[in-house]
Amino acid sequence: MDKNQTIRYSTAELELAKKSFGGEGQLLYAVRDLFYQFDLTENQKKLLKLMNENEKRFVKKFLLPDLDPDVPVTVQADLYTNLLKTREMNPGIAYLHILANDLFIQYFSQQYIELETGERKELSLRDLRRPIGIDQQETRFVNMLAYNSIVGYIQGKMNELYSLANQKEETEEERKKRLKMDSSK
Repeated sequence: MDKNQTIRYSTAELELAKKSFGGEGQLLYAVRDLFYQFDLTENQKKLLKLMNENEKRFVKKFLLPDLDPDVPVTVQADLYTNLLKTREMNPGIAYLHILANDLFIQYFSQQYIELETGERKELSLRDLRRPIGIDQQETRFVNMLAYNSIVGYIQGKMNELYSLANQKEETEEERKKRLKMDSSK
């Protein structure tokens, strides 16, 4: 963690994000497509295979956050924090949300393993949205909840990574001008 760091990512991690995922974003698209389980082009497969350990570690920290002693106090996160609202639900409904979150975590974990090893697992995003037997309403609800959470999370995180990776550096002159404008309000 950097001195005075206020976000989850250190200066080195932000520089890595800009270098690896900025610009035309070919690697960003490859990671996105892997996590959506799209068919990858040969170029995307090559880009993913060429990722170094720091890039993979960043993707894991970014998409699969876990409790981490090396982040500022205010930005601690993991993949269970979205269950906070289950406290307000009746236990039966809360349990279904917990099951959906378990699928969510299983899905992201398996996709990360695929990024690291190339090994494909069995949980399919498309299968989560398929109709199932009429007597399996709870399973259908859990699957659709997991599906919607996964798709929304991928989209949100890819937008966030795109913004981080393509954030323009502010020159000292631009910073002074911005601060002067802010102080005159």
